[in-house]
Amino acid sequence: MAGAKLTKHALSVAKNVTEEPGINPELLQTLKECTRAYETAANNYQNAVYAFPRRDKGTMNSMLSAVIIDIGDCEDTVSAHAVESPLSSIGGRLTHMTSNCLAIVSLLD
Repeated sequence: MAGAKLTKHALSVAKNVTEEPGINPELLQTLKECTRAYETAANNYQNAVYAFPRRDKGTMNSMLSAVIIDIGDCEDTVSAHAVESPLSSIGGRLTHMTSNCLAIVSLLD
């Protein structure tokens, strides 16, 4: 699933940013929290993929909705530091893709 791959890419970007020298300590802590959020999002995507063959709409809806919440929470936390998140563009695309997945899930029998 493309969303799962994009989530893993975002996770890689988040980890790389936290390793940059001279980063503001508060922002560093926030980005570490975002890294954990993207790890959770990757797991949630995987759980949604596992639920697909069973047509388990409840699990897919829960897992995909959680992805959107995790990404939004990360963006909200970073924006509190009055800086642009290095994950904003990826997060936006991932949110859009996940919304599309939720729409598709709603069409399943």
